[in-house]
Amino acid sequence: MFKPTKKYSATSPNPNRQKPVTMKVVKNTRWIHSNELKMGMYVRELEIPWEETNFMFQGFVIDSLELLQDVQAATEYCCVESEKVARISTTGNNRLCGVYGSR
Repeated sequence: MFKPTKKYSATSPNPNRQKPVTMKVVKNTRWIHSNELKMGMYVRELEIPWEETNFMFQGFVIDSLELLQDVQAATEYCCVESEKVARISTTGNNRLCGVYGSR
């Protein structure tokens, strides 16, 4: 017959129980110099109107070296967007628990 080695009460919480958390996507946008652009970054906005560029779409992922060089030639500054998945505690005052990966 199984006998628990330790009893947990309301005053002594179970240390093995994980605190409830939720996941949330946190978006971040920032303006950077075009020399700071890297492969995989999402370009959201340029400092010049889109109509003055040769780009087909407003907002795109830098997925080739040629596209990276075209953006750098077209504009000096651009706005990039990144996403992170954050673990947020549902019980504590300090709500952010951690961040996973980014886009």
